[in-house]
Amino acid sequence: MAQKTFEGKVLSADNNHPLAGATVISRTAGKMATTDENGKFKIEAAENEILEVSNVGYITVSAKVTLASIVILKPETLGLSEVVVTALGIKKDKKKLGYAIQEIKGEDLVMARETNVVNQLSGKVAGVTVVSSPSGVGGSARVSRREERSVELNKNQPLYVVDGVPVSNAITGASGRNNLEVDFGNGAGFINPDDIESMSVLKGPAASALYGSRAANGVILIKTKSGKKQKGIGVEINSNVTLETPLKLPEYQTAYGQGNGSGGNFAFVNGGGSGLADGTDEGWGPAFNGQLFPQFNSPRTLNGQPINFTGGDLNAPAGCDYSDLMGSR
Repeated sequence: MAQKTFEGKVLSADNNHPLAGATVISRTAGKMATTDENGKFKIEAAENEILEVSNVGYITVSAKVTLASIVILKPETLGLSEVVVTALGIKKDKKKLGYAIQEIKGEDLVMARETNVVNQLSGKVAGVTVVSSPSGVGGSARVSRREERSVELNKNQPLYVVDGVPVSNAITGASGRNNLEVDFGNGAGFINPDDIESMSVLKGPAASALYGSRAANGVILIKTKSGKKQKGIGVEINSNVTLETPLKLPEYQTAYGQGNGSGGNFAFVNGGGSGLADGTDEGWGPAFNGQLFPQFNSPRTLNGQPINFTGGDLNAPAGCDYSDLMGSR
C-alpha cells in the first residue's frame, strides 16, 4: 500500500488547546512522530490507516488518518494512593499503615510564618497541643500530647528526627531573681521552614517503636528539600517582616555611678569587694560630678612611677608582688 505524508493536529478536550509532545504512531509503516508546540505533526502512513495517538496524562486513542486529521485527547484521571514517609525514612502507602500518622507539606508551613516552626503545627495536627512562648524571636515552642507523662516539660515532648538524625527540642532556660525566667529557645527554632519538604507526625508506640525509648511521646519526622533537575537556574525568594512595639521600656538613671549607696564612695581594686563598693553591680554610688575614680582599666603606679599594670589585672608584673600594688594607683 502506497505511503503518503499526512499532517494533523492534536488538541486537548478540556479547552481545545494544542498538545505539544504528543506521540503519533503508524504501526503499518513503522513510523512515529511527535507534535510541536502548536500541536501539529507530520507522519508517513497509508490512506485511511488507524494511527495511535497518546500523551502523558491523557487517554490513548486510535484515529483514522486523513489529509487534515484533528485528534482530540481526553484527560485521564488516576486515583493516586497517598504515600507518606514513616520511620527511618521508609515510604509507605498511608492506607496500609497500622498506626496514626499525619503529614504536613512544606508549602503549608510558610503560608503564615512563625518565629518557631513548631508553631506551624497549631491547628494542623489532631490530638496535639502546641505550646508557644510569648518571648518572640528565639523563643521556645513545644508539642504537648493529651496525656502528659511527667511534670518535667522536656520529658513530654516527641522526638524530632531531621533527615534521619534525632534532634533534641529540649527547652533551655534560666531562673533570674524574683522568678524572672529567661527563655533561650530550643532546637526546632533553628530549622528553616523554607528548607522543609514535609513534616510527618507519628503517634503511638507502634509508630515510633523503631526509635526506642526517646520516642515514647511520638515522633515528628522532618524531611528537608533536595536538589531537583530542571532546565536553567532555579531560584526561590522568600521574605518575612515582623513589626513589634514594646509595651514598656525600662527607665535608666544616669546621675550616679557604681556602688551601693554607702557614703557615695567607690574605688575599684579587683571587682570582688576588695575596693570601696566594687563588689556590686548597683548604680547608687557617687554622683557624676566630673571627679575621677579608679576603674578596672585605670593605670597603676608603684612608688610614684607608672607601671604596666591596670586596676583589673590579676597577675602582677615580673619582679613585683601583687600585695605591693593593692593600695597603689
